[in-house]
Amino acid sequence: VTVKCPIMSSFTKQEERKNAFKNIANFRAATKRREEANLSLRKTNRERLLKRRREAPSDGSAPSTFPPPQEILSSIPLHATSLCSTDQQRVRASVAEFRKMLNFATNGVIEAVVAAGLVPRFVELLGCEDTEVQFESAWVLTNICTGTAAHVDAVVAAGCVPKMILLMNSTALHVVEQAIWALANIAGDSAERRDFVFECGMLSPLLKVLQRCNRPTIKRNAVWALLNLITPKPNLPPWQQISGILQVLSNLLHSQDDIVLLDTCLILSNVTRVTNEGGLLERIDCVLQANLLPRLIELLATATSAPVQLAVLGIIGNLVSGNDRQTQQVVNAGLLPILHSLLANPRRTVRKTTCWTISQICAGTSDQLEEILNADLLEPLVQCLQAEAAVQKDAAYAISNALAIATESQKKHMIEQGVVGPFCSLLTVPDPKVLQLALSGLQWMLKVGENEIANTGGFNVVAKLVQDCGGLDAIEKLQEHQSDEVYQHAVNVLEQFFDASEVEGAERDLMPPADTNANQFSFQAPEGSA
Repeated sequence: VTVKCPIMSSFTKQEERKNAFKNIANFRAATKRREEANLSLRKTNRERLLKRRREAPSDGSAPSTFPPPQEILSSIPLHATSLCSTDQQRVRASVAEFRKMLNFATNGVIEAVVAAGLVPRFVELLGCEDTEVQFESAWVLTNICTGTAAHVDAVVAAGCVPKMILLMNSTALHVVEQAIWALANIAGDSAERRDFVFECGMLSPLLKVLQRCNRPTIKRNAVWALLNLITPKPNLPPWQQISGILQVLSNLLHSQDDIVLLDTCLILSNVTRVTNEGGLLERIDCVLQANLLPRLIELLATATSAPVQLAVLGIIGNLVSGNDRQTQQVVNAGLLPILHSLLANPRRTVRKTTCWTISQICAGTSDQLEEILNADLLEPLVQCLQAEAAVQKDAAYAISNALAIATESQKKHMIEQGVVGPFCSLLTVPDPKVLQLALSGLQWMLKVGENEIANTGGFNVVAKLVQDCGGLDAIEKLQEHQSDEVYQHAVNVLEQFFDASEVEGAERDLMPPADTNANQFSFQAPEGSA
């Protein structure tokens, strides 16, 4: 009889995975938390960069103050007349004035420019032969796109996207950079806008820019734009249409610019995460076949940027969430010693994500679990059970997953290494999911004790150990828990493994040797046995 972990949802893929153990809900939640942390950092950096860019005049001179909004609003009709002039010099000067006023604009100023019907004219000027007018017009439209969704709609409706994509082929690099910036803003506005920009054909010229251009600001903006295109909202674009990005990403992973590296890793994290449209195993296979893994392992061990290291760790966690073959390929790349060192990392998010990554490997095969045990990962995992709540939870997932797939000898080894006591300590935490993990893990270990009754004097030594750790009292209290699932799980454990007359009547000197401080003992055959 096997004991199923009642809260471990199945990993709904059709290939080789052992379906009972990979926790998709936990996987998605952990992925979402990582993305929110990384994207929050990128948003802060991007807004700071945007602010500097808006306040910097195009001629390179020092920024100057600009009139108050009311004065700006009153000047719009005059500049609008010049904007529509046939005199190219007046047009150029007018576009520059609109760019300056929008650099410091509130939504009120943006709204006034849109309401004046000037957006189609700025879009028209993207096609003129004067690269300075192209540049200034693109900058104006970029600033308008920083307004409300309605302002973005006005820019898109005027036909801006196809013309901006054409400008990405310009020989004037400042025009290319501004076009990319504008398109990235539009693609990042919503799922509909991302899909529209993608369908208009932005990806191919964007990849060409990334391959041919080494200017740092262009490369940063281009990778950021690619991130906005390759973000599940909630789905990725069709994989057949975007799989060509992997060769470009392979080159970007060797960048010395941490901003480029971080966005590159976030793109790879998006490619390798669970999405609604499925196809995860195919995407993981493509990433592994593109030979990105050696560089990812190197970055995991050597990255000096904390956000980059965390993003790489997230990618690795995604990769080992694939099938057994894919997981083994990542393990074979030298992953486990690095995970061992990361479990001692001072940053909570790193330790938490490391525990989550190990939990995915522990949901694989008993051979993979043996590699985990041989890499001495169990002891630091047990220590993480006593860490902060977030770290504790993922460590509990890892050990519970391990117990669910372990052979009998592996379970005995885990019990002898002191897992019982810390799992009993989890029975008092407030999180119902952690309580379920603790009860499930104890069930697996109590079953081992039950199977060893013939060799341990006629009683369940693990049950005695649970009692000595205070676990029995804690399980009994869980019968009053407000969660029906926790209550029923506690009842099942008590009914299956604990008989008060057997536990209380056991003679102390018949028990196997135990270290009550470490909650460890050795399974031993009774005296006189072969």
